[in-house]
Amino acid sequence: MARGISVIPIAIAAEAISKFFPVTGERIPVLDRVSIDIRSGSWATIIGPSGCGKTTFLKIMAGLLQPDSGRILADVGERDPRGLIAYMPQSDTLLPWRTALDNATLASEIDGRPREEARAKAKRLFARFGLAGFEALYPAELSGGMRQRLALIRTFLAHREVLLLDEPLGSLDALTRATLQDWLLSVWEELGKTILLVTHDVEEAILLSDRIHLLSARPAHVRKEFTVEFPRPRSRTAEPLVKLKGEILDLIHAEAFNA
Repeated sequence: MARGISVIPIAIAAEAISKFFPVTGERIPVLDRVSIDIRSGSWATIIGPSGCGKTTFLKIMAGLLQPDSGRILADVGERDPRGLIAYMPQSDTLLPWRTALDNATLASEIDGRPREEARAKAKRLFARFGLAGFEALYPAELSGGMRQRLALIRTFLAHREVLLLDEPLGSLDALTRATLQDWLLSVWEELGKTILLVTHDVEEAILLSDRIHLLSARPAHVRKEFTVEFPRPRSRTAEPLVKLKGEILDLIHAEAFNA
């Protein structure tokens, strides 16, 4: 079922975020007054040409980088948003000395939550993500796809309202990626989290998102926003989705060509 987002409050917002990086004595502009808002419980996605600053923007949203100007607002206020956010980088960052189950429950341990409750929740997600039976293995014993699934479970179990996901499925083969897209969508709908995804896959953005924010070439600004109102589940071959995919790809190619 499609979610209406027009009357849902904003969970977190970026207001006129600009960022420069020093390179050989110069200040290279990366982000140019990027503003987006993400409504509570919705799925938003950022796409754009390669190297336009998508990951930099996500790190600023997560509080890992400071903008040169602009600000991040939580709940349409100025409280520190970091307590609301769980961030999953492109690499899985699993701890090699902890088992899969212990990696999944790390955030719960840090928050001081009851151990058995955290492990029970993790085991339910292990079953959902096809990892049942692998709880006692260490990261080195898992395939790349299994490690990504484990990292996703850990992020969902961080007990944060807003999840920032940086290319979480980018390293997976096409079949595993399609399967995980379905799993991600079902877990998101069940848990009611707010998600901001960065991806280079336009089809993935359309299949999963309520809103898509297209960034321009560097220095990036919001080139266009799309509201995806097609009911879920969405078919990859449905004519409206194929048409939207073509429109977005044309814009990305134009930005890349003009960069």
